[in-house]
Amino acid sequence: MVAGRTVDLQPLFEWWSTQKEGNRPLPRWKHVRGSIVRVTAMGWIISGEAEGESQMRFLVKNPPRERLQRFVDLHVQLPAYERQRAELNEYLQRPLRTPYYETFVFDSPLPPINWKEQQTALARLDEIDRTILAIHQEIGSLEDEHGNFRFDGFALRVHEKYEGLAVFDHGFSIPMP
Repeated sequence: MVAGRTVDLQPLFEWWSTQKEGNRPLPRWKHVRGSIVRVTAMGWIISGEAEGESQMRFLVKNPPRERLQRFVDLHVQLPAYERQRAELNEYLQRPLRTPYYETFVFDSPLPPINWKEQQTALARLDEIDRTILAIHQEIGSLEDEHGNFRFDGFALRVHEKYEGLAVFDHGFSIPMP
């Protein structure tokens, strides 16, 4: 929603994803992207590009704060998963108790683990590795080349100025039922 009006951006998304074939729907909605320079009460000041214009700074009203929060949350979650991964790798360094374990003297300060414990730990390690990979992929889609959150979306160029900057309104998303 922008200025109290509902706008269906689906035709624009479809046009954009099909390599821009045919007439562009919703021409006032521009593809804007860049990095947050400053957060204000009005929105985000972005240093980046607006479709059809050169590198610039602009304000994005009604920015997608939930995407920024997701980016922050992922950066908080990642170290915990990496710690779990390191702990599991350390655990898996313990000797494996086999039928021959008692026969031979193993000079290990670590107590042994059985086959089932090893398999459980390996399965958990695999799950954690997949989660870490997914987090890295999602973070990668949200960050710029310096590791900062990157805004990338469509916004309506409005006839306003904020501190001399052009203003784009991202609008509010209406949750799907």
